[in-house]
Amino acid sequence: MEQDLDGLGIYSLHASVPSPAINVLCVNMDEEELTPMIKVEDPPKKTKVDSIFGWNLDDASDKQSPPVFPNLPLEYNTVLNHTGQYGRKAIYLLGRGAPGYAYNLCAIKAYQTPNCSTRYNVSSSGAQLEALCEDPANRMRYIESLQNASAVVINKDWVEGATDSSNSLSLNAGEAKGNASNARLLTQLILTNESRALNRALPSPAEALAVMAGNTLLMGTLDTPFVESWNYSATIIDPGDYQMYNASLRAQEYASGGNKGYQRGFHVVLATVFMLNLISLIYLLASKGMITDFSEPVNLFTLAVNSPPSDMMAGSCGSGPQGQQFKVPWYVNAAGDHLYIQTSDETKLDEHEMSTPGTGGFTDEEPLSPMRRAFRRFSRQTSLL
Repeated sequence: MEQDLDGLGIYSLHASVPSPAINVLCVNMDEEELTPMIKVEDPPKKTKVDSIFGWNLDDASDKQSPPVFPNLPLEYNTVLNHTGQYGRKAIYLLGRGAPGYAYNLCAIKAYQTPNCSTRYNVSSSGAQLEALCEDPANRMRYIESLQNASAVVINKDWVEGATDSSNSLSLNAGEAKGNASNARLLTQLILTNESRALNRALPSPAEALAVMAGNTLLMGTLDTPFVESWNYSATIIDPGDYQMYNASLRAQEYASGGNKGYQRGFHVVLATVFMLNLISLIYLLASKGMITDFSEPVNLFTLAVNSPPSDMMAGSCGSGPQGQQFKVPWYVNAAGDHLYIQTSDETKLDEHEMSTPGTGGFTDEEPLSPMRRAFRRFSRQTSLL
C-alpha cells in the first residue's frame, strides 16, 4: 500500500487488545529497616514496609514474602533479590546513592490492563507504537470489546525474564562491588535526606527503572494471544494461529473540503484561482499556435545584444538605468527577419520595411516567414488580460 502513494502514505492501525504495563514502587529506607532482609535463611516475617509493598504471609491463596538480598550495596551500587519460589509478583532492587544517605528499595511489576488500546502508526519516515490509556472516550479500549475483562492481571511469568534482563544490565553488580555504570546513573536519582522533592529536570528512580524494563514488555508480547491469558491447551503453537480482534485501519486521506468554520473563507481564494485558470484556458484555446515569450531572460538577452544603442538609455550600460530611464517606453520591432528592441521615439532601422509602429511593415500580399508570422501575431494581437 505504501507504494501506491509514492512513499508518502500514512497508515494507522488501532487495535482493541490488552496492554502490558510496568509498575515501579520505590521507598527510601535506612540500614536498620533493611536488616531483616539481608543475609537471612528464611524470608523475614515482618518489616516496616509490609503494607506499602503488599507483603502478606498470612494469605494462604497469595503469599507474597519480603525479598532477601545478599548484602547492603556500597555507594552508587545496586543489588537484586534472587530469592523466592515461582509465583512472585515482582523483582526487587536495592540501591544506595550518595555516601551517608538512605538506601532505596524498589519493586518492579508487570501487568495487563484492559483500559488501554494499542495504536501502530507507519509512515515513510518510520513507525511509532503507542498505548492509549485511561481515556473513557476511547471506544477502542479492550474493556469496550470485553465488558467482563479483569481490571488488572499481574504477569508472574514476566518475573523470570525480567530477572535475566536486569542481570544483563549489571543491576546486580553491587553483590560483588562491581560499580557498574548503569547502577551509578540510577542511584544518582535517589532522593537525599535534604531533598524531599523530586527534581523536575530529572526522572525519579521509579521512572528510570520503568524505562529500563519497558523493552521486556515488547519482547514478552511476541507470539502471544490477543486476550488476557493463554487460551490454548498446547504450550507451543507451531505454526502460529490466526486470532480475531477488533481493530480499525486508517490510511492517508485527502480532504476535499474544510472541516472548520473559518476555512470557508478560503473558498473565495479557490474560486478566484479557478476563474483565472479558466480564463487562461479559454485564452490558450482561442490563440492558435504558440507565441514566443520575449520577456523570458534568454529571449530578452538575445534581443538586447542584437539591438542598436538607444540615446534615451545612454550612460546606463555600466551601471544600469536610473531615474527617468525607467519610464522609457519600448517595444519589439522587426527589420526583415531581424527582431530588435526599440524605444518609442527612435527611428526604425529600415523605413522601407517599416510602416506603422508595431506592425513590422508586413503586408497581406507578402509571403511570411515563420519569424514574420510569429512577430505579426505578437504585434497585432490584443490580450484581454
